[in-house]
Amino acid sequence: MNTIVDSDALVGLFDIKDLHNKEAQRILEELKRQQINTLVLPTTLTEFTALFAYKVNMREAQDTTDKIIDFGMSIIEIREELTMEALAIYKKQGSAKETLFDCFVMAAAKMLEIRYIFSFDKGYKKQKNGFSLISDLLL
Repeated sequence: MNTIVDSDALVGLFDIKDLHNKEAQRILEELKRQQINTLVLPTTLTEFTALFAYKVNMREAQDTTDKIIDFGMSIIEIREELTMEALAIYKKQGSAKETLFDCFVMAAAKMLEIRYIFSFDKGYKKQKNGFSLISDLLL
């Protein structure tokens, strides 16, 4: 089984002051225990490092990218087909809270037939998006 991680989960994992830190740590440990593969997009890494550098600092953001790979997260290659699907999903969104970054996650999940996303963003669960959060599975 696979899951795709969103930037808010990465912030939760690495920012000890983040509201979701303990829950993100618990979820990551459970993913490892259940041998659920965790995938990450370059767009998610881009969004995460920008947020994390702003929230914490640039050096920590740079160092954290190594930790993400050390955790065993696999990077998904972005191809034209994925980009076009992300743009199509983005055009269907009705809230600025569902960013193009989120739509890349949804497009990859759709293409890879992944139902559960490692995120705390409830926008993925909207009926039009049709995904569940990995925390729903791991309860």
